[in-house]
Amino acid sequence: MCLISQASLGFCHFGVYAVLLNLYLLRLDYDLRFVGLVNAAGQLLFAVSSLLAGLVGRRWGNRRMMIVGMCLAVAGYGLLPLVRLPLVGLESIWLVVTYSLAWFGLAQMIVNMIPYLMDATSPEERTYVFSMVGAILALSGFLGGLVAGLLPALFAGALGVTLDEPTPYRYPLLIPLGVLILGFLALLATPGCRRRAPPGDGS
Repeated sequence: MCLISQASLGFCHFGVYAVLLNLYLLRLDYDLRFVGLVNAAGQLLFAVSSLLAGLVGRRWGNRRMMIVGMCLAVAGYGLLPLVRLPLVGLESIWLVVTYSLAWFGLAQMIVNMIPYLMDATSPEERTYVFSMVGAILALSGFLGGLVAGLLPALFAGALGVTLDEPTPYRYPLLIPLGVLILGFLALLATPGCRRRAPPGDGS
């Protein structure tokens, strides 16, 4: 179940968003400087929050922080494409904050996943499980990238608009939300693990 949640993140973040986000921002008439700012802000928050995620996970539990991280990722990825809703003000701030929120959630997931899997698996299983994590992230990102390359043209044809407008990119960015929700439900089904004592720590 934990691997399913990782696949949903790979499909969304390393697939669909990696292909479409910058195109969407350009269609919203933002310049390259702002596109770089949005991406840099998310990655900077990911780096900073990763330093704290392990400490928080050790205190509150790795599984619990993974669930919190998935919730934050769902919120960030779900809210970002809604930037042109009438109730949304300060569009540029909205984009930076929502994308950074998604990166923050991603950090909680990735940092806490390794210690969780170490507690949930035996030493003999870990090489196989960690290899599966890397393969699943890459394959789900590959699949997400393929899907993202097809969807804008399909939406443009269905809506009667051109690919120079933001609409054909907005709706494909909302589709991964359903995949992330499935990943969240899979994460809820994972068992809790009791942290194993280091060798020589017990009597």
